[in-house]
Amino acid sequence: MCATGANLPAPAGFEVPLSRAYPMAVPGRLVSLTSSLTSRSMAFTGTISAPGVSCAIDVWVPNAARPVVTSDGVGDLTVTQVAGGWRIGGCAHGTYTVRIT
Repeated sequence: MCATGANLPAPAGFEVPLSRAYPMAVPGRLVSLTSSLTSRSMAFTGTISAPGVSCAIDVWVPNAARPVVTSDGVGDLTVTQVAGGWRIGGCAHGTYTVRIT
């Protein structure tokens, strides 16, 4: 955003990386993360080993089309449309995996 409050385009070279899906919050320790350079596909695995750790996941996925989300070890999975894309949420337990296409 410019000092006048006008929106500016993303700087050259930043538009593609900034438009990819990414985890905003993952509980415990992130074990692996893969993300496509050309699409919004992404997968990550984490593990929660300490008691009392929040189980909440929060993932941003761009694009108007509803993403396909699969998971293991995640309960209460939600896919919510928001301005510019989707938010994926849920409650992870133990070792968990989330895949988005």
